[in-house]
Amino acid sequence: MTMFQDGVITPSISAATVFRKVHWAILPLFSLIAAFCYIDRTNLAFASIQLNQDLGFNAQVYGLGSGLFFLGYSLFMVPSNLVMLRVGPPRWLGILVTLWGVVAASFAGLSSAAQFYWLRFLLGAVEAGAFPGMWYYLYLFYPVEAMTLPLAVIEAAVAVANVASAPLAAGLLLLQGSGGMAGWQWLFLLEGLATVALGLTTASVLPASLASAAFLSSQERHWLMQKLDQQPGAGRGGGAGGGGGGGGGLLLTSPAAGREARGLREGGGSPRPSYTGEGGGGGGGGGGGGGWRAALLEALLNGRVWCATGGAAVAGTGGGRTGASRTQAWYVAVMGLMKNIASHGILFWAPIINKALLEHRDMDPVRLDWSTHRGGGAVGAAGRPAGVGGAGEVEAESGGWGASIAAVLLSGIPFGCAAVMSLWLGKRSQAKQERAFHLAVPYFVATVLLASLPRLSAASPALAFGAVAIAVACVMGTNSIINSYVPVVASGPSVPVAMALYNAVANLGGLLGPWIIGELVWRTGGYGDAFRVMGAVMGVAAVMAWRTRRWARVGGPPGGSGEELPGINLKALDLEDDPAF
Repeated sequence: MTMFQDGVITPSISAATVFRKVHWAILPLFSLIAAFCYIDRTNLAFASIQLNQDLGFNAQVYGLGSGLFFLGYSLFMVPSNLVMLRVGPPRWLGILVTLWGVVAASFAGLSSAAQFYWLRFLLGAVEAGAFPGMWYYLYLFYPVEAMTLPLAVIEAAVAVANVASAPLAAGLLLLQGSGGMAGWQWLFLLEGLATVALGLTTASVLPASLASAAFLSSQERHWLMQKLDQQPGAGRGGGAGGGGGGGGGLLLTSPAAGREARGLREGGGSPRPSYTGEGGGGGGGGGGGGGWRAALLEALLNGRVWCATGGAAVAGTGGGRTGASRTQAWYVAVMGLMKNIASHGILFWAPIINKALLEHRDMDPVRLDWSTHRGGGAVGAAGRPAGVGGAGEVEAESGGWGASIAAVLLSGIPFGCAAVMSLWLGKRSQAKQERAFHLAVPYFVATVLLASLPRLSAASPALAFGAVAIAVACVMGTNSIINSYVPVVASGPSVPVAMALYNAVANLGGLLGPWIIGELVWRTGGYGDAFRVMGAVMGVAAVMAWRTRRWARVGGPPGGSGEELPGINLKALDLEDDPAF
């Protein structure tokens, strides 16, 4: 029996079986990591019901502290991914998950605004490499055109985590006073310790490379590596120093691999990439440079690393699409920035906004006295001047703890909608091999709903809440599609750095979104202007998404929606055929 002929799999092995094994070996763990990542990142929104009141935080402190997470997240994104290339994704992910669990649990000892700011920044720094590391690991096991659905599964897990975290947070907040601790302290402590336990098991569960993936037979591993090697942009980046004499920027090569970008697939154990800095002539493979520490320093200081996200540019070779790739990668990053301003702004303010809706407060006529509203307190009477209440006196709550807990529980509903949207839209986008339309239309819908929210809340709080749920589904349910742009516009050895750069720039929106809403609420006394701004931001993202429809492999395959990869039936990658999904 011939095992491999022109990349055709043996009769005894089916592509559906191979990818089903890959799905089950990777996606459940990555879904857990993504879920815990978002639980520890966003549990502040639920804790704010008690924390703001206990610690005396106003809208500005809470908004800034919420956003500072994303400053650390963005600054440490690229360094974290470069360390990952040195020590290997499984080991590095295990370290990161454990560290951020420790930091998350440390919030239980929070006592001042300064500590709040530093812990949020540190939490962002240690979480920075998690998502790009998972994306890159998927890139080592899946064809680029088949990554949308696995990414959708991970994003759905994030949405489900936001649903589950609401009743979980409500239950932990009810521990108020137990053991002499506040409910928000129990929330941070227990959820952080659970993350530490997950981190300690991560490295031992994931295989170090495709070559060492024990869940596949040797024939299946061989076949999958052949398929991945046939992907567009999968060829060599030119070798170490092979691009000629000009200043070549940062070069990533893996002597254990035939291809730099896919080195982890073939290399056993942790990868040991070598790095060559500027000015390398046509030397031998993998030599030179000042070692890993020097390469990391250059990665932080060399502008070429931060700008040359096209595969040929990073590899130090020529290439006609280098300039286009570089521009497109930054374009996608800015589009992600716009989207994240809105999504994270809503995310961190959702319980507080829900409580305002439960109290039947209009968003525009009302003037909020933040000192009475923080921590779920009563909203000030209509007509009270904006920003009043600097003394921080807390009036009696209009709804009591019942309204506060109800607000927390209601926060899970929009994210349940986002989970459904993520799976449905991700599957449809992958089946059609089209991204631009599947991204732009939901963004336009979110634009209209967010901008209309003040009027809807005046008409009916229930109608306004429904609009929020649909808007969140349209914004967060499309994350897998925008994330799948990155390996399309970048290629070869640039992919891990391009993924990190995209995530670093896009997640600055997490800093800006909560801060913008906090400032507008504080200065105007209502949420109306804040949501109009969020709607305008999503409008920019929608226009940007629509303009990508003519990009290669974004607006649909040149041969129509049914075009498939060489030797791979895309339906074999679909989770629908697996009865367990």
